Amino acid sequence: MIDIIGSFSGEYKFLSNFYPVDIKYEGEVYPSVEHAYQAAKFPENSPIRIHIRNQVTANKAKTIGRRSRGKASDWDSIKFNIMHQLLREKFKDPHLHDLLVSTGSKRLVEGNYWRDIYWGVCNGIGENNLGRLLRIVREEIQGDWRCFNGHIKTDPGLCHCGMFPLKIGQVYGDIVG
Repeated sequence: MIDIIGSFSGEYKFLSNFYPVDIKYEGEVYPSVEHAYQAAKFPENSPIRIHIRNQVTANKAKTIGRRSRGKASDWDSIKFNIMHQLLREKFKDPHLHDLLVSTGSKRLVEGNYWRDIYWGVCNGIGENNLGRLLRIVREEIQGDWRCFNGHIKTDPGLCHCGMFPLKIGQVYGDIVG
């Protein structure tokens, strides 16, 4: 039987794009993945991007992004890759990185009631692209290394702090990397 995380709320709210975490995107810092994703629909330095970035909640950013005109004409063909980029950025945060890795091999399903069948699943129907991307990012980072000072690296070489890293999730005696 496959273990499934079927909702990005409660214990798993960190998987939601609405979760507050600084996201760097095209030279600006956004307060959540949702803010950055909605802003990415519009040209760099446009007033709408600034307006979206300054919204207090991710929900307000989403509303503005969906209702505003001037979205990139190729948005539907690039949105998957943009989301992948933003999720990679999100899970650079060491705490969120560890939480994502702690989901192990569970299937991640963005179950929702708001009928988003592209990014999630509603009433058993949907592509679950957010869940797919989260699993891809999890697989990418499960190959990372971490030194004893907590710095995340992508190779086993000596860390900038002078410590040798361990493979994340690898156990050496009573030490877990």
